[in-house]
Amino acid sequence: FWLSLPILGEQVLNAAIAWNDTFLAGRISSAATGAVGFASYVSWLMTMLFAMVSIGATAIVSRAIGARDDKEAAQATGQAFTLSVLVGAVGMLVIGLVAPGFARLLNLRGDSAAIAVQYLRIDSIGYIGASVSFALAACLRGAGDTRTPLKVLGAVNVINLVFSWVLTFGVAGIPGLGVSGIAWGTAIARWLGAIGFVVLLQRRGLAVHLTARQLGPDRKMIWRMFRVGAPASLDGLLSFSGHFIFMTIVNRVPSEFPTEIIYAAHIVGIRIESLSYLPANAFSFAASTLVGQNLGAHQPERARLCANEAVRQTMWVMVGSALLLYFGAEAM
Repeated sequence: FWLSLPILGEQVLNAAIAWNDTFLAGRISSAATGAVGFASYVSWLMTMLFAMVSIGATAIVSRAIGARDDKEAAQATGQAFTLSVLVGAVGMLVIGLVAPGFARLLNLRGDSAAIAVQYLRIDSIGYIGASVSFALAACLRGAGDTRTPLKVLGAVNVINLVFSWVLTFGVAGIPGLGVSGIAWGTAIARWLGAIGFVVLLQRRGLAVHLTARQLGPDRKMIWRMFRVGAPASLDGLLSFSGHFIFMTIVNRVPSEFPTEIIYAAHIVGIRIESLSYLPANAFSFAASTLVGQNLGAHQPERARLCANEAVRQTMWVMVGSALLLYFGAEAM
């Protein structure tokens, strides 16, 4: 429970950024709200790709820490960094090319499609920064340090809030960029977060550290990371596919309202719904750390108990979330 709390704080801050972006877009137009929501869905797809690195890194680092093998933990951290840069770069290039196709699949047209594509291409500039941040935060969590990622990503979220507001609406007579300002604020914050993690991991005081010697490709370590992370990444991709198909249906439902209005309402609903699964994500990260460390220490029974306890605590929290959403829907 205590290990998951900082992660939950980090998740809530991330949700606050998503809420802030939706709020800013709502001050501009329904088309802007739809564009931001469209980009958030594609960013979610990218996090599934990033998860291939971060989940594999958590598993390997936690086992190494449990086995008291600091050298392997450091090597896994270096390889996670290298792989995350590669994955982020691939994501940026691919999304830049397929953004118009995504917009057509979601039945976005005219201004809505143009805004969505422009927003997504700017947003993708921050993918490498996001990928590196996810990977290094995962390494720290695997070592049992959930507070440092909270501090770094908390600072990133504050930066994101400030830059998004300033770049969207302008300041001191300087005109704002509108919807593009929201995307630029996010991209800048992601890069600053990655830089922050890299600087912090040069210090020896943290549970894991990063040095230039560990950055050269290690095929054996990369394969281990891929073998553990790829199935989890595929799991997330299947979940995303279901949501994406659902969203294409939402945008084609016959209604008295324009498509962009329906889509914007859907995005607001999804933002609120995110409250329900954030605690589950937090407990899953905490469980991954504890299970990995106990397996590394050759205590499989204790690992099983940790997993079962995480499920029990998550069930209680999710029931509470369901009640909150059901009875508080109108106010939200």
